[in-house]
Amino acid sequence: MKQWNRKKKNQGFSLVELLASIVILAIITVPLLSYFVSASVYNARAKAVQDAVALSQSIIERCKDKSLEDIARSFHSENGEFLSKFDLVPVDMLGRDQSRIKEVDASGAALAGTGSYDMVSGTFKNSDNGLLYYAIRNIQDDGKAYDALITLDTNILSGKTYYDTNVNKPLYQIKAIQAPQNIIGVETTQDARAVILMSDLNRNYCEEENAAHAGDSGWSYKIPVNGAAIQTALCRDIYIKIEPYEVRPSEYSTSQAKVKLYYKYYSPGIEGCPQAPDSALEAEPPLYQETVSLEDMKNVYVFFQRKKGVEQIVLDIDPAVGVFFRRNINLYLLCQAEDASSNLAAAFDASINPVGTSYLKVDKVYSNAGKVSKNNDGSDVKEGSGYISSKAALRMMDVKVDIYKAGELLEPDFLYASIRSAKGE
Repeated sequence: MKQWNRKKKNQGFSLVELLASIVILAIITVPLLSYFVSASVYNARAKAVQDAVALSQSIIERCKDKSLEDIARSFHSENGEFLSKFDLVPVDMLGRDQSRIKEVDASGAALAGTGSYDMVSGTFKNSDNGLLYYAIRNIQDDGKAYDALITLDTNILSGKTYYDTNVNKPLYQIKAIQAPQNIIGVETTQDARAVILMSDLNRNYCEEENAAHAGDSGWSYKIPVNGAAIQTALCRDIYIKIEPYEVRPSEYSTSQAKVKLYYKYYSPGIEGCPQAPDSALEAEPPLYQETVSLEDMKNVYVFFQRKKGVEQIVLDIDPAVGVFFRRNINLYLLCQAEDASSNLAAAFDASINPVGTSYLKVDKVYSNAGKVSKNNDGSDVKEGSGYISSKAALRMMDVKVDIYKAGELLEPDFLYASIRSAKGE
């Protein structure tokens, strides 16, 4: 009897039990396998998205370093020029194949001919709605392939486009904010600080006069004027000062210079305040103050707001540093909109006045002023004689970069990244 029981215990699983175990294991395993497969796909897509974001940011940064014409030209350049000048993505990522870059329309179809930029005539025209599209296809990056769509928005507040705003003439844009060839001064709070400065001077004057004449028969007590009156009287000159950089005491660099862009203020008719330019006071902070390379320096941009009169631009370029200029300077004097709700620059004229023996080496002056007079030769230069006649509201285009899976351009399901720059940078 005991022997029979021992044999029964060693018989193992029945076929039914085995099949039941397999079914149970399958029920448990299939969802787990599905989870691992889904996780693998998700991780792969996440990595592709991460790489696409990095690629789109890289393209935007490179676009910021270029003018609109530079970008258009690079998509319509000759083969010999392409390899050396196209750098929105490294050419090795394109297999050095120029056919993979095209200007396209909103549907992604390649534009025939010169598109927005005519290489032969060097002229540029915009689309009807101010939007330009450029595609870079089959970008190879770390074993993955992407298509990029670059959208350039040239619209300004009024809805005018780059082309019709400038009456078929190019707007001279800042190619790169931090580029060594560009010196850029942008007005921020200078006027407000100047009003405070003049208010303090006027109040101190009134207090000193009242104290000095306290008890005097017939003395009329002086009352400080309000800020609105000072704002109305406030005048200023823009100073562009370039002087030698002192390497050590009495030894100056031949390759560097100190550059400062700043305002000097005066308030005619306000007691206690400077009454004329020769006694004007500087307001802090300056628009720009840096040591720069004379080899690189090419463009000086001054963006400012003007509400009245003639804007005086005072060039104070030391002859000791001027002789080391490698090239003439382009000077851009651009009046901005008066407030955020308007895209209209105030009507104004500009007068360029070299200081004393200032070394005037300005190649071209660009401005949206109605008239620019240069006191060194007494001549007036009006609109149309090489000057920008457009508003200064448009300085740089808005750039948007969309990254898709290669071969899936404009397919929403395969959009990996969409990054855009801030408009008006």
